[in-house]
Amino acid sequence: WNHSGVPVSEWRITYEWSGAVPEGDYIQEMPVDGKSYKNNEPYTVDTKYSNGYTVPTYDEYGNVNGSYTFSGWNAQDGKMTSDLTVRGRWEFVETDVAKHNVSYTWKGLPEEKLYDEAGNETTPVLPDSITGLVKNQEYTVDTTMLGTKVYTHDEFGNKNASYTLGEWQDPNSGKMGDSDVEVSAEWKATLVPVSE
Repeated sequence: WNHSGVPVSEWRITYEWSGAVPEGDYIQEMPVDGKSYKNNEPYTVDTKYSNGYTVPTYDEYGNVNGSYTFSGWNAQDGKMTSDLTVRGRWEFVETDVAKHNVSYTWKGLPEEKLYDEAGNETTPVLPDSITGLVKNQEYTVDTTMLGTKVYTHDEFGNKNASYTLGEWQDPNSGKMGDSDVEVSAEWKATLVPVSE
């Protein structure tokens, strides 16, 4: 008997993916199978990137604003009979980040007419709301009215009380949370003696 070796076919596995492939800070490592498989040798497909594997993305404030989702691979475990290309697809979907507002409120002003230092009728107006903020976004409380003073008059036009706007109280300390925030202040009343 003469011995002759018969070459056994060897096959390789290659991975490919397409679609909205994660990039930048979210880049994922493509699986690599460096093994050569003999004909009919069993193989297993990568299990990390299964159907529904998700990579969330974040805005500059740490809120989820989208996600990359993988379809899974188009092949299952089996036996090698030829070179195999295993394919999958990524999809990116944006997520709306909830937006919240900062509004202002105050108490302590009387219902009657109010006047400025010079005796002109005046009506204090709350600062404009700050709108469209996302969680963890910083904001600045409007302090332009701080210390504003108005007066009430008696029936003869004499100042009989003053009202001074105190500090704004911000429960979020200038950083948006999970919901709208109300910044509040109080007018401090002081009686003004009327000369007789």
